[in-house]
Amino acid sequence: MNTERAYAIIRDITATLEARGEKTNTLPEAPQPEATLYELGVDLTAFSELVEELALRFNGKDFHLQGYLIPEEYYYLTVAKLVTAVASAFKTTSKEPEVVYVDDEEENLFVFKRKFGKKLKIKTFTDPKAALQYIQRSEDVKLVITDEVMPGMSGNALCDAVHETKPLMKFILITGNPNGDGDLMYRALRRNRFFEFFNKPVDFEAKGDEYLALINRITAFE
Repeated sequence: MNTERAYAIIRDITATLEARGEKTNTLPEAPQPEATLYELGVDLTAFSELVEELALRFNGKDFHLQGYLIPEEYYYLTVAKLVTAVASAFKTTSKEPEVVYVDDEEENLFVFKRKFGKKLKIKTFTDPKAALQYIQRSEDVKLVITDEVMPGMSGNALCDAVHETKPLMKFILITGNPNGDGDLMYRALRRNRFFEFFNKPVDFEAKGDEYLALINRITAFE
């Protein structure tokens, strides 16, 4: 996890707050280590909402960053300290992050591996229960892409089961949600469930570069 990824996470959260009408400001595109959030126009109320949203995204208010409970606002007065705390929380010892793709349609798995197999470390499963066992015991898995409708276990159920032991695991849900339900996305974000959604039909060939950029951004590490 580098500082640019941390900035992206915080900007993503502030954008979510703004989308629902909360009073907050987006962080600058370029790092400004000496700037305080107050100097950027984020007032105390908005700042409280920002750190609360971070806490919700990162496994609830009992989650600690560098030994500090995240709602302790004074510690995150400067942008630099907030970014450093978020980046440090996501450091990983994995040298090659792995992506798990779960889909009961083998053709989709074949296309995914053909498109990204030389660019990503990939593990695929048609059985979500087998995928769950693998994810729980592997230290290299950093992202799970899963279809929602599968025999034996849904994508939502898989996400819940993984988060019982790995609450920070990132998920992308493949869903038949053609209208891009923004409220669904927001509720999922606040419950720390899905990082992103791929709407069906998923075209790994036509949108390969777009998907790969997103996957690389999610699995970024130091």
